[in-house]
Amino acid sequence: MPQPVLITGCSSGIGLATARYLAERGIHVYATVRSEVDAVRVGAIQGVTAFVCDVTDDAQVARVRSEIEAREEGLWGLVHNAGIAQLGHLTGTSLDDLRAVFEVNVFGVHRVTNAFADLVAAAKGRIVTMSSLSGTLSSAPMGVYSMSKHALEAYTDALAAQMAPLGVHVCAVAPGNFASAIASNAVRRFDPPDDAHPELRALFAPDADTSRSQYPGPDPVAEAVHAALFDEEPLERYLVVPNVDEADATLRKAAQEWARLNASTPHRWSLERLASEVLGVDPDAGDGAVSALAEAGRNEALLRGVYQRVFVDWDLAYADEVLAPDFWSHDWPEGFRAGPEGFRDFYAGVRANAPDARYEVDDVLAAGDKVVVRWRIVGTHTHQWFGVAPTDRPLELEGIAIYRVVDGRLKERWVVYDGLKSARRLRAEA
Repeated sequence: MPQPVLITGCSSGIGLATARYLAERGIHVYATVRSEVDAVRVGAIQGVTAFVCDVTDDAQVARVRSEIEAREEGLWGLVHNAGIAQLGHLTGTSLDDLRAVFEVNVFGVHRVTNAFADLVAAAKGRIVTMSSLSGTLSSAPMGVYSMSKHALEAYTDALAAQMAPLGVHVCAVAPGNFASAIASNAVRRFDPPDDAHPELRALFAPDADTSRSQYPGPDPVAEAVHAALFDEEPLERYLVVPNVDEADATLRKAAQEWARLNASTPHRWSLERLASEVLGVDPDAGDGAVSALAEAGRNEALLRGVYQRVFVDWDLAYADEVLAPDFWSHDWPEGFRAGPEGFRDFYAGVRANAPDARYEVDDVLAAGDKVVVRWRIVGTHTHQWFGVAPTDRPLELEGIAIYRVVDGRLKERWVVYDGLKSARRLRAEA
């Protein structure tokens, strides 16, 4: 069994989901929370030991260090999840409010790292910081929060360079918009800014909905933290977003930052050098390799967008925009109608047999004009499914699809899926 992991900020949201996710996988979790009530609730989760700890308080952090050290179990990982946000323009934000955010999001991380770094180093373990899309993006009403997350990105890089010779891997997880209490906590903790526009000021009304319940649950972030802690070859960054639009905005901003710096210097890089230095393309391959790389990137983005729009949002009309007029899927029966019309008919039938079905994408690999997608359908078994009568149980179907892209549109597809495995699961559970 691996040594324990300490996670800060586990009263709700991402921290709570991550503590539960790790504990369910047999990892002993030390979870810090804000109150004794939270400690009782979170500590009731099997495999979780909860401590009341304010990461801005030296004495409380030292006390948690002493309690963990006394258990003589070691410490494999440290996850810096505790964080707060403040809503308002920079010119309307007081220095006290600015300091309050940095005390938790930056100085708190520093304080907790310094308290536990030697234990993690002794285990040659992992440290994970919880960044954000705001570590790359900035917006007017989220300026202070963005400042703190940009600082955390720099902190992560510097700490990674320091700890690597000791055998400790340090990385950042950058979540997008998931359900959490960060907005409600911000409204509770801070007063509305003096120069708040009406839409922002409305969030501070007593009856305002700040639950963020419109966003999906944070389990994907917990999965990324688990990977950062325990994968044999962890990444340096994990961008975890619920939809392609958030990924596009973040990656576009990162690319724009590079382009802006590159344009400002006489020592600018060519695209060939960018491909070689950052993406590993052989510079001797010339423009052809760069073009092929760009084509693969466009095709991968196209397919990710298709799976989000069509197979998660079920916007079947999107087929008219992305499918060639003679699109053909080689798993369709002979005589089936080709093109976007046939595509819509086919997936309307899929939706009829599994009304709450959605696709989840596990892998997307692109090369040249081909894109491979490893996918799964998840939903509820309410209709006939591969010969099995409805059971109202969860269903899952796994498959692989290969698409050919021509002139920016999907031209044809080959699909394989394991319907027998899906049916066997339903029968075994029935």
